[in-house]
Amino acid sequence: MPQGEWKPIETAPLMKIILLFAVTDVGANGEALNWKMGTGCLDREGQWEWGGRKLQPYDAWPTHWMSLPRPPVEINKPQGPDQ
Repeated sequence: MPQGEWKPIETAPLMKIILLFAVTDVGANGEALNWKMGTGCLDREGQWEWGGRKLQPYDAWPTHWMSLPRPPVEINKPQGPDQ
């Protein structure tokens, strides 16, 4: 799959920083009503670390993942009033 596409959480690689997505509430039309997004990883023991802490069984667990995007090649410098 090309970079930037959501993938099923079952395909997430171990020990890689990834972008996570978890649907915590879905409406009658199938649309996400409440969702979270954050960086994290799946450790060697199969435990998710998300936002700097290990997820607990009562937490909302990620359902999809994608690789973090590449950083910008060129960082824009602030423009002054005479530029």
